[in-house]
Amino acid sequence: MGQDESLEQLHERIERLAEELEILRKSELRYRSLFQENPEVIFVEDLNGNVLSANQAALRATGYPDEELRGLTIFQLFPPEAYDGLTKQIDAVVKGAKPLPTEQQLVRKEGRRLSVELELRVLREGSKPAAVQAIARDCSARKSAEEALKCAHENLERVLNALSDAVVVENAEHVVQFINNAGRALFGSAKGKRCHEVLGLEEVSPTCAVAEIIENRQSLCRTTHRQHDKVWSITGLPLLNADGSTSVLEIIKDVTSTRPSDGKLSPLERMSVLARIAREMAHEVKNPLSAITTFAQLLPEKYDDEEFRKVFTKTAIEAVSKINYLMEEMVNFARPVKPVLEETDLKGVVDQALMEVYPLLSRKNIHVRKDFPPAPLAVPADEEQIKRVFKELLSNSIDVLEEGGNVVISARFVPGPREGVPGRIEVVVSDDGPGIPPENLPKVFEPFFTTSSEKLGLGLAIAQRIVQEHGGAITAEKTPGKGAIFVVALNLA
Repeated sequence: MGQDESLEQLHERIERLAEELEILRKSELRYRSLFQENPEVIFVEDLNGNVLSANQAALRATGYPDEELRGLTIFQLFPPEAYDGLTKQIDAVVKGAKPLPTEQQLVRKEGRRLSVELELRVLREGSKPAAVQAIARDCSARKSAEEALKCAHENLERVLNALSDAVVVENAEHVVQFINNAGRALFGSAKGKRCHEVLGLEEVSPTCAVAEIIENRQSLCRTTHRQHDKVWSITGLPLLNADGSTSVLEIIKDVTSTRPSDGKLSPLERMSVLARIAREMAHEVKNPLSAITTFAQLLPEKYDDEEFRKVFTKTAIEAVSKINYLMEEMVNFARPVKPVLEETDLKGVVDQALMEVYPLLSRKNIHVRKDFPPAPLAVPADEEQIKRVFKELLSNSIDVLEEGGNVVISARFVPGPREGVPGRIEVVVSDDGPGIPPENLPKVFEPFFTTSSEKLGLGLAIAQRIVQEHGGAITAEKTPGKGAIFVVALNLA
């Protein structure tokens, strides 16, 4: 009887062991499944850095087959300049330090580098360190976003520093957060100071509109005084910060000795135009930055989605390209390059402009007719700059013309008003498109004015600036329903 009980107990013990082994087997299978299918790159190496195992994400990230990867050390997967840091990290976690992620460059088999966030954790057998687990998270998309935002910030500063008027950004406490080159020339190093101190005032001016601008989020123009001997025209624009707070961008101009003259804008009118330009520029920059910000906010939860990273990278590159283009155009408008005047035949310049826009003309089968006098159209001009003027006018016609439309480019000599005064050459670019509505005629050369959803509206403004720098004039004629007519007038001497 006792022997039968012993056999029964042994049988029960064997069954329990079998159940425990099955539990262990399933647990190991679950661990392997979690390890292999984990989207994060995971390596396990011994305390000397020799790779013991790696999951599928690690094989994809490094480009190594499993057998070859397990023959490497962790140090061979990172550049030489990272060796010392990795050694210190491994030593620290083995000794019980809290694992802290660091940015590293994972080197693929073919040599290409991948930006990752590396975290090292110690694996123990009982209380003794047995191995080190390295988890590498792909942060290239985040890095691209950071670079995109940095590039956008730098380009925006370039534009603000190119402006001839002082630009100051202050927060709700009136503390200056940014000041451009023109501002520093007027007020010195003002960053960190309160704005009224920068203007030489003992306290906040009663006319200061910062609080009102922040509350209503609308631009306002104010005039303030500095010790009663200076008059400043100040336009304020609200800026929404990433943390939800609002700052104010102020455009400051010394108008003490400025007086309106015939045909010129008053100081306040000029500031109003500048304020509108700043609003439009902020709008144009905000759209691509919003796209980058939206994707960046989703990045932490979707970084393992390869398709998301591809779309994000493409979106970020396109957004930054658009911002770069806007900034370059704004720099061209805000501070044009002084023309280098040489005797230039406008016939050749027009031909070059036509050559460069030929693909666009050909795509819409647009016909171009030139009506030039036999004599050369020689004027002192910067050839590249004047070519841009004609390219802008031709592009403007191409945008509005239907298939098979027509463009006519003609020229005429206009004598001087009296003997001894040189005349000018007028080049006329006309088309048979819809023409310019009367209400738009005064605005066609204004920055950011456009009737196209795909254009920034800076082309004609820059063209006008170039022609004016040459001492000439460019005008648009009222021809609703009969096509547009632009006249470029350049002096003969």
